[in-house]
Amino acid sequence: MSNQGAGQLRRRAYQPYSREEQRRWAAAMAEDNASHLSACLGFTVSPRLPFVLLQAARSVVDSMADRSRLGVRICQRADHYCNVARVLATAILHYDLAANLVAVRDSAGVLKRCENSLFAQLLNMPPRTVDNAIYSLKRSGLYLSVEQRTVSREQPAAVRGSASIKRLNMYLFDLLGLGRWASVQRNKARQRVEHKRLSSRQGSPSLESYRRTDDSLRAKRNRQREQARLRRLSEHSSERPVEHFGNKINSAGRLSLTAIRALLNLPLPDTPD
Repeated sequence: MSNQGAGQLRRRAYQPYSREEQRRWAAAMAEDNASHLSACLGFTVSPRLPFVLLQAARSVVDSMADRSRLGVRICQRADHYCNVARVLATAILHYDLAANLVAVRDSAGVLKRCENSLFAQLLNMPPRTVDNAIYSLKRSGLYLSVEQRTVSREQPAAVRGSASIKRLNMYLFDLLGLGRWASVQRNKARQRVEHKRLSSRQGSPSLESYRRTDDSLRAKRNRQREQARLRRLSEHSSERPVEHFGNKINSAGRLSLTAIRALLNLPLPDTPD
């Protein structure tokens, strides 16, 4: 290959992608990751999940064939490591970036903490196996699960367990080479949640009543300012003839009554001065 041809190839290789090409590439990658995860985990994975979650879950699933991809020693047995990787990938796919919580959403879209039975149901895995996998994840430092207890008011002695608080260590994304992407996506998710929260408050009755009060006060102030402006204009226009008449008197000196009436446009009397 000539030097000219090699230079042209290098220029084409470093040509930046357009926005449309980036969008198509992201959509194709999401579809590929979702189909691969669906085949490996046994349940349908949506390609509309954030890119960083799909890519991290795929890297964890691929680590079953090459443990060096994860970079953390979790266990020795190969079959147990496969179960751990599947549970971890499922937790990543159900990870809420804004809330830093492994959870699910109900029919109303409200975020709720999930039980361990979610992993057993999706992965078709015995509950005891799921518990062992979660224990190994907690010991590795990649996963945190805080158990919750509730006390009944009717029976204070009765203590019932509730869904534990499940979190992922953000260092996991650094191990997979996705730390920067995870930070960006997490900040965007928090901004969307904050924007949604502020937007929902705009329809609050208390805020709406204060807005109506402010509108009425603003309209009242505008009316008062307009009335004051018209009053100043009328006063200014009424002062100008008097000032003009005084200037004429000063210039003419002593005037007779007839001359004063003429200046003021008053009718003249029948009797002479």
